[in-house]
Amino acid sequence: LFCSRSCSFQSSTMQHLVRSTMRFGASKLARGCVAAVRRQSSMSSMASMARGVRFMSSIRFTEDHEYVMVGDDGVAKIGITQHAADELGDIVFVELPEVGEQYDQGDVTGSVESTKAAGTIYAPVDLEVVDVNPELDGETGLINSSPLDEGFLFTAKVLDDAQLEELMDQDAYDQFVEEQ
Repeated sequence: LFCSRSCSFQSSTMQHLVRSTMRFGASKLARGCVAAVRRQSSMSSMASMARGVRFMSSIRFTEDHEYVMVGDDGVAKIGITQHAADELGDIVFVELPEVGEQYDQGDVTGSVESTKAAGTIYAPVDLEVVDVNPELDGETGLINSSPLDEGFLFTAKVLDDAQLEELMDQDAYDQFVEEQ
C-alpha cells in the first residue's frame, strides 16, 4: 500500500483504508490515502505530509487560506488549503473564473459554498486564468478530499513573480494556522 510506505498513520486509519479498498476498489484507496494524509495535516505540519504526496515544486499561501503552487512548467495551480476545506465542511458548489480573464492580487475570482458556509476566492497574485479544473464539474467534493492535488480550482499564469515572495511559505503558513 502506498500509505503504509510513504505516510505514518494510526493503525485505525490504515484499517479504514484497507476496508475501503475492499468496498470501493483501488482508485478509491488512492483518494482515501490522500484525504487521510491531508486530514492528518491539521494535526501536524503540512510540510511533512507533502513529502509523501506528488506535488510541491513551489507553494505559497495567503492569509485567506488559499494557495498558489507553481509547477515546473511555470503554470500555477490555485486553490484553497486543507484547513479552509475542513473549516467549510462539505463543499457543494464552486464558482470558477473565466479562462483568459486577468485578475489583480486580491480581486474576487470565484466562490465556494458548503453545507455550513460560503467563501470567496481571491487572486493570491496578479494572474491570468489558463484553465479551470474540469474534475470539479459534478465532483466538488474533490476540494475537500484533495485540495492540493485533484481539488485545485484553476490554473493560471502568474503575472508578477515578485508577489509570490510576499506570500507565506509552508512553515509560515503552518504557524499562521496554529495561531488562529
